[in-house]
Amino acid sequence: MDKTIKKLSDYIKTNNLISVGDRILAGVSGGADSVCLLAVLCELRNEYGLSLKVVHINHGIRRETALRDERFTAELCRELGVDYECVTGDIPRIAAQTHTGCEEAGRNFRYETFGRLAEEGNFNKIAIAHNSDDNAETVLFNIFRGSGLSGIRGIRPSRSMGSSWIIRPILCLSRAEIEEFLNKRNISWCTDETNLENDYSRNVIRNCIMPTVREELNSAAVEHIAGLSAQAAELEEFLHCMVEEEVKKCQFSYADDTGAAGDKAAAGDTGATEKEFEAVSCRIEDSHINSLHPVVQKALIRECFGRLSKSLKDVENVHIGQIVALTRNQVGRKLDLPYGIEAEKSYDAVILRKKTENLSKCIENNIEITYTVRPKSGLSAEFPKNDCIQWFDYDKIQNGLQVRCRQAGDYILIGKGALRKALNRYMIDAKIPAELRDSLLLLADGSHILWIPGYRRDDSCYVTEETKTVLIAEISKKG
Repeated sequence: MDKTIKKLSDYIKTNNLISVGDRILAGVSGGADSVCLLAVLCELRNEYGLSLKVVHINHGIRRETALRDERFTAELCRELGVDYECVTGDIPRIAAQTHTGCEEAGRNFRYETFGRLAEEGNFNKIAIAHNSDDNAETVLFNIFRGSGLSGIRGIRPSRSMGSSWIIRPILCLSRAEIEEFLNKRNISWCTDETNLENDYSRNVIRNCIMPTVREELNSAAVEHIAGLSAQAAELEEFLHCMVEEEVKKCQFSYADDTGAAGDKAAAGDTGATEKEFEAVSCRIEDSHINSLHPVVQKALIRECFGRLSKSLKDVENVHIGQIVALTRNQVGRKLDLPYGIEAEKSYDAVILRKKTENLSKCIENNIEITYTVRPKSGLSAEFPKNDCIQWFDYDKIQNGLQVRCRQAGDYILIGKGALRKALNRYMIDAKIPAELRDSLLLLADGSHILWIPGYRRDDSCYVTEETKTVLIAEISKKG
């Protein structure tokens, strides 16, 4: 067996990336990495009995060379006997609409596309062509912008996304190994000229920092970063095991499908509980959290927060530190946190709770959304703290307002960078029950969803000092 294939085979088996009978959707751009990925999957196709399909994404940026890559990938798939589909997007337009950079908008579009096609085609795996150089660049990028342990572990070999798993079968190979693999097999590839430019932050690391590090410090820098990344992953897994035991000592309250809340003694006793109930609050005793090492304290808070919010993307170390500090504050002190979570200091505990815990249970039943438009100058400087009312910058509304249920193509902009996320994917990730998704009322600006009452609002239309006109939206019971 070829040494590269042997290395890949061992890596795939060690990380349980591929199983017999998998249906794999592979992202292939036409570049060396993705062509190598496709070649490897084809070599393993008979051994594992794989069903393969390739999706190629034309980002609408490079015009002629993008069409060249599209034609190249289509012809390669024809030669290999692999099903092929091309999806075209206008990334510059999406970036402008979502107030993000083209790099970020392109990444979001790719993963939305992968998730949608995997769901439509019943693929259980989505193969992505990240390599060990990508991992080293990601670790450095995360360190430079202020990451914790999770960022240092870099790119994971696999992760879940909706009902599928993203897998990275060639993550153990360097770019040099990938090109050697392809050259030995006389397999050609395309070069994306934008990778040679330094317009994107990651390209600065790729084209400027890493070559200098290899030449001036250590030629094996990528391998050493990979080793550190693996150690961080092990430490994070160990910490996760410790936290799993500690979280069982926290007191969670859950809302059943009628919206009524009730206590469940141990958050760790999950199983049916997490499937049938939604966590709406968590009580952590002072005596419990103060008995833990500071590292475990923060990890426990983060875990409890995540069980309420269903996401930790916008939760920073400063938020976790503020919650820990509540144990030393006076009774009644409160914090407003991301995802509509608040933390409060009680007599002998810190309590995390959803501020909208009862709201989402009645949205589909006799609820209406009304809205008015008013000059900001005539409004109070205090934004409403009522979860039934939301303010938006009306001048950012582009396509006209609608109150409706979801439609194909809907998306929501999330987080500080206002990242575009398909509404369907958000509902899956937020674990909104499937039977409720079609009946939830939405405030929409064309396909752009401004508000999902009871769950979250859009993050691109906040009222600021520059706002001149305010859209005031409110939910209430009919009649």
